[in-house]
This record gives sequence, structure tokens and C-alpha cells, in this order.
Amino acid sequence: MSILIAEDNVARKYYLLIFLLISALFCSSCAIQEVVSQTQNSSLEKNNVNEEKLLEEEILVYKDFQIIRQVKEEKDEETSKRLNKPVFEKHHYFFIKKDNKTLKIWDESGFMDSEIKLISFINKNTKQLWIKLYDSPSKFDVVITLENKPRVIFDSLNQNEGEMIGGEPIDIDNNNIYEFLENLDVLGCTYTSCAFRKFGTAIFKYNETEKKLMLANRQFSHFILKDLQRDKKILQKTIVRLNKETKKDSSQRIVLEEEHLSLVLKIVLDLVFSGKEKEAWMFYDRMCKLNDKEEIKKSLKKDIEGNDIYKLIYK
Repeated sequence: MSILIAEDNVARKYYLLIFLLISALFCSSCAIQEVVSQTQNSSLEKNNVNEEKLLEEEILVYKDFQIIRQVKEEKDEETSKRLNKPVFEKHHYFFIKKDNKTLKIWDESGFMDSEIKLISFINKNTKQLWIKLYDSPSKFDVVITLENKPRVIFDSLNQNEGEMIGGEPIDIDNNNIYEFLENLDVLGCTYTSCAFRKFGTAIFKYNETEKKLMLANRQFSHFILKDLQRDKKILQKTIVRLNKETKKDSSQRIVLEEEHLSLVLKIVLDLVFSGKEKEAWMFYDRMCKLNDKEEIKKSLKKDIEGNDIYKLIYK
């Protein structure tokens, strides 16, 4: 009997020892996994906090100049500190180099996208760097000369006059020298819905005396008014449709009135910004068919006359 009890005690101790060994191994494994997990998380947090990513790089070569565009994802220190967590934003860098020497650096943050092109704004024999920055719905343009001391000759970003919202280079007189056409958000969506919104126009041409792109709307008034006759014909058609719609409160008439006013505004803006202000208001008085036309005109004149490009044209 005592022998059986002794054997039973030995067996219990044996099983207890095995249980303790298994428990110890399991706890060690958990501890190792926790350490590994903590190490991985620590490493990941470190990378997230300090990481700077190069998202895009573009290189243009012109004569002895090298133009480099880089888009990086960088930590926004101020915002990160305020929110107590890492916050990143796109940063756009533009380098002009010659003989491995950096002549100019231009950098901007907070924009969705950017692009660079080489365009002749001064004469046929030279090209300048055009930088476009996208910040929906607006676009901003910068033009820089490519010379030993690069100069900014156009900047709608930091010297934004007249609510410029982006434009394109355009060779108006077909001489291989480009002007710059900018859209002006003079009226916004005040008078019509944004779907019917119309813009003013500003045209800039390089001025040899001022050594930069200068406003040249009067010089290119023919270009601004190139669609005038077509627009007048379309307007006449809306007037005919308005006259047929006799129910003043019908949804169809409301849409027609907005379309009508939109066309009137386009022609008025084109005439005003081409230097023909007197003709613009005579046209408005004659062709606007809305009952509240005088009230609209009063507000409209105030908005247009407050525009900086308008002031430059009529100074």
C-alpha cells in the first residue's frame, strides 16, 4: 500500500513538473512576442514621425540650366504639435541649377499638385520656366527667367491681382512668343449658380521696359471679344425663349432667366475687360430683360469696379 502511495506521489510530482515547464515556456513565448511587438511598434512610430518621402521628381534641361521639380511628403511640425500626432503634407520644391551650382530655390507647401514647362515669353530665342501650382479649384502661376540671376517676371500666387484663379500661356499673335491669359473670378456665384458662373479675362505680355509680364488687355481687346457676335446670337435665342415662357414662377422660366443673365454677364465682362466699359453698360441696359435689372446692375458695377484688374485698365 505504501509503495503504491509513493509511486502515486512520484507521478504527481512528475506531471506537476511537466505542467510548470510548459507554463514557463508559454510565458516566455508571450514575453518574447510582446517585446517583438513593442519593438516593431516603436520602430513603426519612429518611421512615421521622422519619415520624409520623395513622391515625385522631374528634371528639365535647357542649355546649361537644369530645372528640378520635387514633391515631398514632410511632417508639418506646427500642426503635429497642435494635434499631438504626426501630420504630413505635400511640399513642392523647384531648383534652378547651372554647372552644379544652385541659382534659385522656390518652394511651396499645401498644394495638391504642380508642373513645370519651358515657354518663350520674352523672345523666340530664349525660354523661361513656367511653374503651375494646383489648389482646387484655383491654380497659380509663376514665371522665372533662366539666367545667371533668375528673375520672377510673373507671379499670380504672391501678387494676386483681380481674383486670378489660373490660366494658360497663349500665342495670340502667332509669333512664337507667348502671352499669359488669366481667368478672373470677379463675380463668383453671386448672380447665378456656379454652373452658370462667368469669368473676366486678364492678358499679360512681356514688357521690355518693366522687365516683366504686364497687363495688356487693351492691346488684345480683339482677342477678348473674338466670340462677341456668336454670344449675342445665342443671347437673342434665350430672349425668344423667355418671351414664350409666360408663367413667371415656372421652373422652366427660372432656369431660362438664369441662363439669360449668365450670357448677359459674359458679354458685359468681355466688353469691360477689353476696355469698352461704356459700350458694356449700354448693352446691359438694352439686352437684360429681367425685372430686377436695375438692382442687379447697381451691385454688378460695384463688384466689377472693385476689381484690381479693372482699376489697372481704367486708371
